[in-house]
Amino acid sequence: MKKTRRIDVHHHILPPEFVSKLKEVGVEDGLGVPLPEWSPEKSLSFMKKNKITTAIASTGIPVVEDYAWLRELARFCNDILQS
Repeated sequence: MKKTRRIDVHHHILPPEFVSKLKEVGVEDGLGVPLPEWSPEKSLSFMKKNKITTAIASTGIPVVEDYAWLRELARFCNDILQS
């Protein structure tokens, strides 16, 4: 029997450092829903529970019109994801 591999192509992560940066500019939730407490362990548990073998990680994009800040946040997130 062939083993199925599930790939999550829209796997959001919310590292505490990212959430702190959002809070600095007043972003406390996403579309009215409080930002969840995220950890690598919770993410891996979700993947295991749903038989996901690979995930393409991304962060949400906050609605902030300070484009310089958004560029800085993108660089910051890339550094987190590479570590």
